[in-house]
Amino acid sequence: MNSECRFARSSQGGIGLIEILIGITMSLLLIAGFINLFLNNKRAYLLDENLTTMQRNGQFAHMILNRTLRLAGYRTVPDLSDMQGYADYENIFPAGSEFIRGTDNDSNGSDTLTVRYQGSANGDIYDCLATPVGANEVAESYFFINANNQLVCSATNNGVANPNNPAILVENVEAMQIRFGEDTDDDGIVNQYVPASFPGLDYSRVLAVRISLLLRTDNQTNPVSDTKLHTVQDVEFGPFNDNFLRKVFTTTIQLRSVSNDV
Repeated sequence: MNSECRFARSSQGGIGLIEILIGITMSLLLIAGFINLFLNNKRAYLLDENLTTMQRNGQFAHMILNRTLRLAGYRTVPDLSDMQGYADYENIFPAGSEFIRGTDNDSNGSDTLTVRYQGSANGDIYDCLATPVGANEVAESYFFINANNQLVCSATNNGVANPNNPAILVENVEAMQIRFGEDTDDDGIVNQYVPASFPGLDYSRVLAVRISLLLRTDNQTNPVSDTKLHTVQDVEFGPFNDNFLRKVFTTTIQLRSVSNDV
């Protein structure tokens, strides 16, 4: 009887040091797994958020450029009660102040774009800074990339600078390249897309504009270094050797106000 009691007491001993160490190790591994899962989810969230922001920035930039370029060469609707016709293009937009003009790699390695058009009596036409342009007044919207990788616009309205000049439109734009679609044989169809520096480019024959923007994410969320070259139109940028993600956004815009009557 006594031997049976001693056996029962020895079999009911407490948890040993080895069991404790195994339990702690398993707990640490479990905690490490949760931390790793949390960090991976956070990285995935930040990556998705940055990509979404970059996509929205690209769409917003193209929306502004599209809206402005479609007004290029617009002339105030004449007062039919006085039997006045449209003023001639060469009188409103003379040589040197054409309805559209650009420069090649003139602003921090990027192209610039100038768009001119008249306003309206009902105040529904605006410059690039959302200021109304009056009837028979000429607005000039000037787009460029500044030293901080921002798409910027400055504007003049009837020769007077917009008080909001200059305005930052879109962040993280590293390059802008522009090609002008020229109709060289007066058949109403673009024959070639050329840069502003192209010899003999006649802005009065430009019917469309092709714009490419190189955008990057807000943060360096790319798990690998960006070592590739990014082709923007026919110009290459990079390698940047950083962890930003980049994308080229390209759009071709018809100059609606001049396509049928230049």
